[in-house]
Amino acid sequence: MSPPPTTFTQYLLTNEHELSIMGPGVLNKDDIAESFANILRSGLTIKAFGDGTVKDGIGAHGWHIRPDLDLTHDLLSIESAAQTDGHQDTISSLRTESAAVLAALYLIRAICTFYDIKKSPSYIQYHLDNKEALRRLNNTGDATFFDTANPITTDYDIWAAIRDATSSTPGIHFGIHVKGHQDEHNPIESLSPEAQMNIRMDKIAGDCRIAHPFPLPAKAHLGNQVSLTLNGHIVTTKIHLQLRTALTAPSLQDYIKRKENWDDHIFFMIDWQAHGSYLASLPFPKRVNVMKMIHNWQYTKSRAMLFEETESSSCPMGCGMDETAMHHLGCSSLPASDLRSINRWMSHQNTAPPIQLAIMSSLKAWISDEPIPPFPGDTTDKLDRITALAHTEQSLIGWTQAFKGRLSKKWTTAQGLWYDHMRHNLPSSEKFPKRYTGPIWMKKLVAQLIYYNLNRWQIRNEAAQATESADEYRKTREIHQSTITALYQQNSTEIDPHALYKQPLGDILNMSTERLVNWLQSHSASSSYRAHQHHDKPPHLTQNLIQQDLHKFIQHETER
Repeated sequence: MSPPPTTFTQYLLTNEHELSIMGPGVLNKDDIAESFANILRSGLTIKAFGDGTVKDGIGAHGWHIRPDLDLTHDLLSIESAAQTDGHQDTISSLRTESAAVLAALYLIRAICTFYDIKKSPSYIQYHLDNKEALRRLNNTGDATFFDTANPITTDYDIWAAIRDATSSTPGIHFGIHVKGHQDEHNPIESLSPEAQMNIRMDKIAGDCRIAHPFPLPAKAHLGNQVSLTLNGHIVTTKIHLQLRTALTAPSLQDYIKRKENWDDHIFFMIDWQAHGSYLASLPFPKRVNVMKMIHNWQYTKSRAMLFEETESSSCPMGCGMDETAMHHLGCSSLPASDLRSINRWMSHQNTAPPIQLAIMSSLKAWISDEPIPPFPGDTTDKLDRITALAHTEQSLIGWTQAFKGRLSKKWTTAQGLWYDHMRHNLPSSEKFPKRYTGPIWMKKLVAQLIYYNLNRWQIRNEAAQATESADEYRKTREIHQSTITALYQQNSTEIDPHALYKQPLGDILNMSTERLVNWLQSHSASSSYRAHQHHDKPPHLTQNLIQQDLHKFIQHETER
C-alpha cells in the first residue's frame, strides 16, 4: 500500500480521471492551493471563469479561479486547460463549456478534501457565456429539476458529474452569464474584467484544442448512473439518432459499397459527416431529389430501358451517347458546362490555392472526358502534402462521386490547416471569421457540387421536354396530313358541296397545322350535314378532334 500524499500535487496525481479534466495547469501550485483553502475557511467569494471550443470534431476547455479581488492581477489564481472528451461526430460546445465548470469544481473539491474543509460559507461564482450550461449548474440543487430530466438529454453525463461534484463540495455554487466574444465589436481594454476573462478563456481553450490533433473518446463520468455504448464509444448526445443509425447504417453502407464497388478502406475515406450534415439541412422534398441523384435513380433513358419503357438508351438530346446517370454533366448537346460558379465560390471562401487548383482542374478534366491531371504540389510543404493525399484519395473514390458530394476527408483537413495559417497571420486588430473552419467549408462545398449537378439535370430536363414537344408536334401534323391525303384519295365531286377539294393537295398539306385542323373541322361539318340529310352515317375518321366536332354538329342539328 502506497503512503498517503503529503503535498497537494501528490494528491492530485492520485486521481487520474479528475486531473485529465482539470489539465496540467493545476500541478505544482501547492502554495496557491493552500491560500485558496484559507479563503474557503474565511468565507470570501471565489470567482471561476470558463469557456470551451469545438472544431473538426475536437473539443477543449479553459478555466480559471481566483478570489473576488482585483481581476487585473494574477498573483493568486490557478488557470488550466484540457482537451474535452467526446465523440468527434457529436461533441458540442455545451459539452466543452460544461467541462470547464466541472474542472473548476474538481479543483475546489480537491482543495477542500486535502485541507480537510468540511463546510464553507464562500460563494463560488462561475462566469460563462453558455446559458444552457448555466441553467444546468444553477439547478443542480433542485432534485425535482434534475431527477425529472431526460437521461438521453445532450451531455447528460457531464451534467450528472457536475451535480455530483457540487453536492460534495463545500460552498454555495451558482453561475453568472457573461456575453461572449464582445471583442468582436469593442476594444478589449474597454470591456469589463469579466468579459476580458471570458475572451482569455476562449483563447487558452483554442490553443489547447490546436495542441491536440486527435479526438478524445468520451469517458465514463462520476454521477452518471446509466450510459450507452455503441461501436465502442460512449454516446453522450443525439441518442435517438445514433440508435437509429446503428440499426440502419450497416445495411445502407453495404448497399453503397456494392453499388460503387468500394471496399471499407475507400468507403471511410469520404467525409460522410459533411455529406450528412448537408442532407439534414434540406427540406424533405428537395432531399428526396438529392437522394435520387446521389443513388442514380433519375429517370434517364438507360433507366427507362431497364424497366422496358423505351427501346433505346440514347441521349434524348441527340448527342449519340447512351444516357447514363451522370451523362447530363458532360452532354455535348447541352450548353457547355460552366464551373465558374464553383470556382468563384472557392475564391470567396478563401480556399487554399493548391486545393482550389487541384479540385477545379480535376472537375474540368472529368467533364471534358480527359485524363485527371496529377497534383503538382511541393512535397516539402505540409499543406501540399495533405492536398496531394486528398487528390489521390478522391481519384480512388471517383471524381464522378464529387458531384454527388462524396469527397475525401483530407480536403477538410487541408482547408482547416489553411484557415489556421490565415488565423495565425491575421493582424491582432482583426477578428477571424468563425465560419472559416474545415467542416463548414466542406459542407458548403458539398452543397455547391450537388447544386451544380441538380442544375445541370434541370437543364437536361428542359431540353428533353422541348425536344419531346417538338416531336409530338411533328407527329400530330403528320397525322393530320395523312388524314387529309386519305380524304383526297376517296373524294368525288358530288359529295363536295363546299368545294373543300378545290385546292391542290400539295397546297393543302403545306398549310400551317392550325389551318390543317380547320380544314378537317370543315370537312367534318360538311360530311355530318350530308349524313343528316341522307340518314347515312358519316365516314369514320380516326382523329378524336374530328369525331368530337362531328358529334357536336349532329347534336346541334337534332336539337334544331
